[in-house]
Amino acid sequence: HGATVGQLDADALFYLRARGIGAPEARHLLVRGFASEALSGISDDALRERLLKSSLARLGEGS
Repeated sequence: HGATVGQLDADALFYLRARGIGAPEARHLLVRGFASEALSGISDDALRERLLKSSLARLGEGS
């Protein structure tokens, strides 16, 4: 999978929407997955989780 800065993968969004997942939840899942992958190299679990929560909050994705 590729990383495109600034835009969600339209195919992935379509896939989730086609399976009955609402647009806001589908977007949240994709953003959370991208952020989790971006932070996966951090070995400290507590730090990684804090950074994930902070990143999602800044992106307006909450929890």
